[in-house]
Amino acid sequence: MTFAPPVDALNHGHPTLWGNLGDWSHTSEYVEAARALARRLGDAAGLGPGHRMVDLGSGAGDQLRMWVESFGVEHVTAVELDPGLARRAAERVTAWGLDSCIDMVVGEATTARWTDTAVDRVVALDSAYFFESRESFLRRCRWALRPEGVLAVTDLLLGEGVPARMAGAVAPIFGISRGDFLTELRYRALLTENGFHHIHVHDCTDQVLGGFSRWIRSGGHRRGRASAVTTRMGLSMTAWAAWLLARPTGLRYVVTTACRRSP
Repeated sequence: MTFAPPVDALNHGHPTLWGNLGDWSHTSEYVEAARALARRLGDAAGLGPGHRMVDLGSGAGDQLRMWVESFGVEHVTAVELDPGLARRAAERVTAWGLDSCIDMVVGEATTARWTDTAVDRVVALDSAYFFESRESFLRRCRWALRPEGVLAVTDLLLGEGVPARMAGAVAPIFGISRGDFLTELRYRALLTENGFHHIHVHDCTDQVLGGFSRWIRSGGHRRGRASAVTTRMGLSMTAWAAWLLARPTGLRYVVTTACRRSP
């Protein structure tokens, strides 16, 4: 099942179309939080001038602009499954005058053709847990990256307690394959098996899941022009699930980086 975040409702009153969960460490406003999470991932990936990269699950384009204008990335191949979001991203990339350094690809991350040349970085911002196969995703990243190139993703992992089993049970409601929820131990093993090393997993559950949940439950998504009832209900369900499940023994939100091992 395709998941497309309700970017218009989340960004109401702003010219942005962010769709991630946000890093709420230093803000109580969605757009600032969403921008902060993208920057956090870019910093973790070590993005910089001259880099060529692939962004898997690029949404409506705001993060693409950040990679180029804030981090100085030379070229981005942006892969987005949802045709509507991809179309809006392409239109905005043109309006920003960034056509020469951003290419859009519509398709699923584990099957779409990304690039014919090795890249320096692969990132996935709030998208990896929606991919059809985690192992296929990592295998493709392994072959797309140059030796010692960096993979940087935000991801959801399972703890070991009762809330973890609950998270697995409700995952399909949110378009996430139950079988792709992994413990950190299995997650690290899968990265190693697929040719990665220097693996770092940073837990930021409260800053992200907790912050997003608090914002929704406080009514932040209802300010300004009211969004569709179904959108508000969907956001509320996500927030309450995060509130119930986001704990060390349940659902964990992490920023993970790993380097492709040299041959």
